[in-house]
Amino acid sequence: MRYALFLILPGLLLTCFLACHKTSNESASKQRDEATIDKARQYFQQAIAPLPRPKTGNPRLDTDKDPDWSKAAVLSLSVGPAVLVPVTYTQKLCIQTNFGGTKLYSLNDLAHLLIYKDSANYYQSLLITGFPDTGAIRSTNFSGIAFVEDWAGHRIQQLKATPDGVLLTMKTQETGNKPTVTPAATTPDVIISQCDQISGYNYSADDPDEQYTWSEPAGCNNYYFPDPITSPIPGLPDLRRALSPVVLATITVASGSNPIANIQDYFKCFTNVGGADHKYSVTVCVDQPEPGTREPWTFSNGIGGTLQRGNPFDVGHTFLVFTESYGGTTITRNVGFYPKTNVNPKYPTDQGQLDDNESSLYDISLSITVNDAQFFNMLNYVSQGNNPGFLYDLNSNNCTSFALGALNAGGVAISTKTGTWLGGSGDDPGDLGEDIRNMALQSNMTRSTTESAHPNTGNCN
Repeated sequence: MRYALFLILPGLLLTCFLACHKTSNESASKQRDEATIDKARQYFQQAIAPLPRPKTGNPRLDTDKDPDWSKAAVLSLSVGPAVLVPVTYTQKLCIQTNFGGTKLYSLNDLAHLLIYKDSANYYQSLLITGFPDTGAIRSTNFSGIAFVEDWAGHRIQQLKATPDGVLLTMKTQETGNKPTVTPAATTPDVIISQCDQISGYNYSADDPDEQYTWSEPAGCNNYYFPDPITSPIPGLPDLRRALSPVVLATITVASGSNPIANIQDYFKCFTNVGGADHKYSVTVCVDQPEPGTREPWTFSNGIGGTLQRGNPFDVGHTFLVFTESYGGTTITRNVGFYPKTNVNPKYPTDQGQLDDNESSLYDISLSITVNDAQFFNMLNYVSQGNNPGFLYDLNSNNCTSFALGALNAGGVAISTKTGTWLGGSGDDPGDLGEDIRNMALQSNMTRSTTESAHPNTGNCN
């Protein structure tokens, strides 16, 4: 199933009165939001920030942090307007959970300050940290475990959010691993208990050798069905809206299934000796999410690709095939660029990783005959893909832009349309495939719309 957003205009005859009236309403609403944020900021700075924060030995709680008021937003909750503010930590803290796969998350992306007035018209301040689970990519709602704390880090409540939007209270168990069950008000149909752990990794950019790990219990999940909890604690607002900023929206790009550990060794059979008897070519192969269209992503259809590895989305792929031939010898190597772990529009960057794509499928390809200098300039560009700190970026350095960058390093420029998706934009296989399909070919280029075998060939000592 494919989803699209359409803006339908019922007519083009708009009066000046309506336009001015709308502008006036928007301006008034913006002024109200700014006033609400300003009052919340004053309350925080006067009543919350000066309070002492005792040291706990937990870096997540002890590290200095500040609300980023420039990104504050006003939410309309059941108790009235509430101000949601991203929280920035002075040290780079990365979070990994045993319920969220292998992905490392920056704590700066997970923590938000929520300020609102309760039913007695008193200000309340909550630090909400949402830890996504592996089901988050399948939902437009936040899915995972959320800690509700005061600014000093005292745990007030712990919540479990399911992908379908249900919010459940969890009993916190600070020590031990034995699951506990708290009796519900009514006998539930099902109780599922599981104890979880959150681990952290800390390092200093100024001193990379000074690094350590830490952990804290996430308590035991107690899922009570069928009754959802919309207001977990009397006086607290419905927190599902406050958790929305940590949604892992729409698409995810998974890591490769056949990593190339040593790219120099992988490419060592290619010979840069020149001479008319050595022929070089590079083929850019494009697996479009929906063949013959510019769609940047679609849902997996169950045939190969990402679904076999637990990814419900198909974003396609672009990879390169390098070939050298001389005499009766042919050397062929396939290489593509991936994130080391999954990325998505919310968390678009990760360490890059090169992958052997000799068994990968594709829909359309473009083969280009090049000289030895062009060929090895491309290889040199590709070789950086495994370098520490060379990042895969969903928007600016993904598999498609990496392949185009390699071609450009060899003097082959291919123009392609920029694709867009919820939360980002950039080069994508859907657009590249269609641009290759429609481009005017130069004398050294051939195009194919039929997939053919492209295994790695040739060995050397």
